[in-house]
Amino acid sequence: MMSSEDSATLSPHFQQLVGALITLLSRQPGVLGTILTLESSQERWSYLEWQGAGRFSPQAIRYQTLFGESNLQHCPEGIVESLTVEQSQRFGGLVGGVAIIPLLDMQGYAVGELMVLLQRPDGFTPTLRQAMLQLTLQIHALTQLRQQAMARQLESAAAGNAIAQFDPLTLLPNRAHFSKKVEEEIQEREQSSLRRQGKESPLLALLFVDLDRFKRINDTLGHAIGDQLLKEVASRFATCMEPGDVLARLGGDEFTALLPQPRNQKHAQMTAQMLINSLRRPILIGKEELSVGASIGISFYPQDGRDASTLLQHADIAMYQAKKHSGLALYAPSMSAGGYKRLIEEGELRHAIEEGLLTVSYQPQVDPNTGEWRTLEALARWRHPKRGMVPPAHFVPLAEQTDLIGALGEFILRRACADMAAWRACYGIDLAISVNFSARQFSGTDMVSQITRILGETNLPCHALEMEMTESTLASSLDNLPTAMRRLRELGVRIAVDDFGTGYSSLAYLRRFPVDAIKVDQSFVSGAGKNTTDNALVRAAVEMAHALNLQAIAEGVETESQNTFLQEIGCDLLQGYFFSQPLTAEQVELHLSQRRQQQAA
Repeated sequence: MMSSEDSATLSPHFQQLVGALITLLSRQPGVLGTILTLESSQERWSYLEWQGAGRFSPQAIRYQTLFGESNLQHCPEGIVESLTVEQSQRFGGLVGGVAIIPLLDMQGYAVGELMVLLQRPDGFTPTLRQAMLQLTLQIHALTQLRQQAMARQLESAAAGNAIAQFDPLTLLPNRAHFSKKVEEEIQEREQSSLRRQGKESPLLALLFVDLDRFKRINDTLGHAIGDQLLKEVASRFATCMEPGDVLARLGGDEFTALLPQPRNQKHAQMTAQMLINSLRRPILIGKEELSVGASIGISFYPQDGRDASTLLQHADIAMYQAKKHSGLALYAPSMSAGGYKRLIEEGELRHAIEEGLLTVSYQPQVDPNTGEWRTLEALARWRHPKRGMVPPAHFVPLAEQTDLIGALGEFILRRACADMAAWRACYGIDLAISVNFSARQFSGTDMVSQITRILGETNLPCHALEMEMTESTLASSLDNLPTAMRRLRELGVRIAVDDFGTGYSSLAYLRRFPVDAIKVDQSFVSGAGKNTTDNALVRAAVEMAHALNLQAIAEGVETESQNTFLQEIGCDLLQGYFFSQPLTAEQVELHLSQRRQQQAA
C-alpha cells in the first residue's frame, strides 16, 4: 500500500481525475452519495450521516461503522452488499446497498477506492453495473500512477499525460488516444500476419457515431444541458461495449468505437444497432425530456483501410450515407468513387437542416411610387463552419436532387411565416412574405395541408403569403399541381411566376393556373434602360401582365437607369440591390422600428 507521504502527493491528481466520475454517479437514479478514499488507513475515511430525507451529508458517523469491515475489500468488478436488518434498524430504517469501485495504478495495485451508496439493495442495476465497470477501466487508465519509488515529477507528468488523452467531460478516450489504440491494434495484426506467413489478419471494426438533433438541443437549452446530455449518451453507449472494446469521444457530438475482436461483420452491425437502440428511450435532464438519435458508419480492417486515418475517414463517409437510410451503413468503395464530395455535401446539408444551422434572409419588394416595402422574399442562407457562405445556387439544386428539398422548404416556410407574423403583430404593418417552392415539394406530399398547418401555427393570414414558382415548376407533369394551386388560391394565398421569360411562358399557360403576379427575370432587367431589345422585352412582359390583370414585379434592379425605366413603364413592384440587399431578421426589425419612429415624428 502507499505511504501517507505518497498519498498526500497523489491526492490532488486523484481528486481531479475521479471528480467527474463522482459527479456522474451521484446523479444516477437511486444513488444516495459516494465516498472516495485514497489509502487504506481508517483515519482517512470520509464521514457520512443519514438525514432521513433521502440523502447523506458529511457529518460524524464513520462509514465502516454502518456497513461493516467485511465490505472493505477490493474487487475489480465492484461488489454490492445489502444492509443487515440490525444495521437498517440502527440507522432509522434505511435499506440500501454499497458498490465498491477500486482505483488501481497501472501495475494493478489498489491505491484507493470509490464507494457508491445505493438507496435500494437491488438498485445496482445491470445498466449501472456495466457503466461502473466501464468507468472503473477508464479510471484505471486515467490514473497512470506508479506504486514504485520514482521522482514525484515523473508521477505528475504521467498523470498529466493521461489526462491529455481523455475527454474531460465524458472521461472517454479522446481522438488522439483512440487513433493510437487503433494503430496499435493494426500493428499487432500486421505483425501477426507476418508470423502466420501472410494469412489474412483478424477482422477489426471501427464505428463512427454522429448524434442527430444534438446541435438544436445545445443551442436551445444551453451548453450546460448539452454537456449533461453528452454524459448520459456516453454512459448509455458504454453499456453496449464488450470487454476489450474502446469507446471514445472525438469532440462535439461525434463518438467512435473500436471493436478489436468482432466475430464477423454482422456482429459489428449488431453492436452499432445496440448503440442506436440505447437512445430510443428519452433522456431526462432536470425537467427536460430530450430525444436524440444516432447515425453510424462502419469500416473494417483490412478491407476498408490499413491505418487509423483511412478507417476513420471511411467510417465517416459511411455515417453520412447512414443519415439517408436506417441510421446504419457499412462503408463501400463506391461511396468514395467520384461521389465522395457530393455525398459529404449532402450529409452536411442534411445535418444543417436537421440542426437548424440554416438562416433566412429577406429582400424587400418596393413600391416604386412611395418607396414603401410591400413584400419580403425569403432567401435561404447557409454559413458552413469551414467553407463560409455556400451560395443558394449550389445547395438548393443539391436539395432538389435529393430528398432534402421537402425538409429545406418546410424550414424556410416556417421560419419566414413566423417572422412575418411577429412583425405584422408588433408593427401593425400590412406586409407579405414571398417563399419559393419547387415541383418536387408537391410530389408525394400534401403541400396544401402543410402550408395551411404552418400558417395556422404561426398565426399568419393566408393573404400574407405569396408562393413563388418558376415556369419550369408550373410546366411540370405533376397532375396534382393545378388542383393544389387552385385550393391555395381559394384560401387567399397569392401565387407568383418566378424567372418569367426564361422558360415556358405563354398566354394559354398563364390562364391554366390561378396566378397573381409575374416576376420579370433579372437577365432582362439587367439591360433595361440601355438596351433597346431588353427594353422592348421588359415592356412587353409588363404590358402582358397588366392585360391579364396580374401584378408585374421586376427583380435584379441595380441601377438608377433601370429604376427610372421600370417606373416609366408602370412596373408595380421593384426588387434588387438598388433598394436593398437581402437583410437578416434583425436588420428587418431595425428598419421597421426606425420607420415607425419616423412616422410618429
